[in-house]
Amino acid sequence: MYTHAHLRYAEALAHYGDADGFFRALCQANPVGMKAVVPPAALRQANCYYSSSDAAFADRYQAYAEYEKVMKGEVPLEGGWRVYSSGAALQPD
Repeated sequence: MYTHAHLRYAEALAHYGDADGFFRALCQANPVGMKAVVPPAALRQANCYYSSSDAAFADRYQAYAEYEKVMKGEVPLEGGWRVYSSGAALQPD
């Protein structure tokens, strides 16, 4: 899942009038309680969100060979490589 595109999907659901779909889509992007909505999701830090959700494979070759495990929910989904935080930034001296 690419988070920014997913949030645009949620926005489209809201414009379409699908309140339940909109709320579910937001819950899929929010790390708080994510496992209730996305059971294979690995635990994530609660005060930030990630640029994507990535299946936990060692490399692209393993991902290609075993992708059916992702579709079955057998592979943990980890936060992507970029983390966005609501915390204070480090300040230079």
